[in-house]
Amino acid sequence: MNKVVFSTDDLSTELDDNGRFKLWRELHSDLYCAFDYSRLNDSLFSARYQFSQYGNVRTSRFSSGAINGLARTPRHIANDTTELFAFTFNHARESVSIRCELTNRECIMAPGGATFYTADNAGICQSKAGLKSTTVAVARQNLIELVADPDDLILSQFDLNNPTLRHLARYLDIIQEPNDDGGNPLDAHIETTFLDLFALALGARRDVTEVARNRGLRAARLQDVLLTIRKGFSDPAFSSERAARALGVSRRYVNDLLSETGNSFAARVLELRLQKARMMLADHRNDRLKIDEVAFACGFNEVSYFHRCFRRRFGASPAQYRGSGGGDA
Repeated sequence: MNKVVFSTDDLSTELDDNGRFKLWRELHSDLYCAFDYSRLNDSLFSARYQFSQYGNVRTSRFSSGAINGLARTPRHIANDTTELFAFTFNHARESVSIRCELTNRECIMAPGGATFYTADNAGICQSKAGLKSTTVAVARQNLIELVADPDDLILSQFDLNNPTLRHLARYLDIIQEPNDDGGNPLDAHIETTFLDLFALALGARRDVTEVARNRGLRAARLQDVLLTIRKGFSDPAFSSERAARALGVSRRYVNDLLSETGNSFAARVLELRLQKARMMLADHRNDRLKIDEVAFACGFNEVSYFHRCFRRRFGASPAQYRGSGGGDA
């Protein structure tokens, strides 16, 4: 599913502050789930929400400098049959307290902290400042097949130094970022990967653990590799060895992960460099740049090699491509 993003920036400028708040609240409730909201009195209302769904897994990113509290009441739960467990990560500058009314448990999430909760129970989330978080939620039925008694772990305090939780947080961030390199090779496996990481972070059943480690953690690490490549490919000195060092793994491990996608490290880097060169040549703002300057900006350190690769990939030389005004690739 494509990401859905809505923001107060997109609302009609004819709405007053209260009108913006009411409309945004309706949209948020319809898309995700309903809450009562508390607002900071001295702030104009602003908020942004991003949502995606992969099978029975939902991911979201929420930020508002004006909302400092969410309350899930029995009234909301009665009107919503969705049964979800969720991990949420606090990215705000202040701590956030979460209390479950049914169990009377409470958790304080420091900035950078995380906790596990369920939308099935009434509860309150409160902060002194605006809220900013990322969340991944899975269907109750899916999780209870993997983890014994997950309800006992609600509002537990989690250590972000735990490698599995770190991978879960990292994977969540990567999945929610824009991807402009031709698609994610693991799109079809996102739901499974999240479920594996969820289960491992909570303590999977013994018969599930080995499968989840080999499948979920490996997929999350591959996403780390792909992100590292997207960030570093335009550096001429970038290499699989450098990527491995940045990730704290071996070069062989990086290459083994990439072999599962059907593209080697070198092939993936070359394609990203060529696509960047194609876009630069098609952009008239770069018309003053020489061809070799474009090549160097994209990570090529040999102009003749760039010309050969570009012609083979796009059927024209860089100069011909620029003169033709670009084309489809």
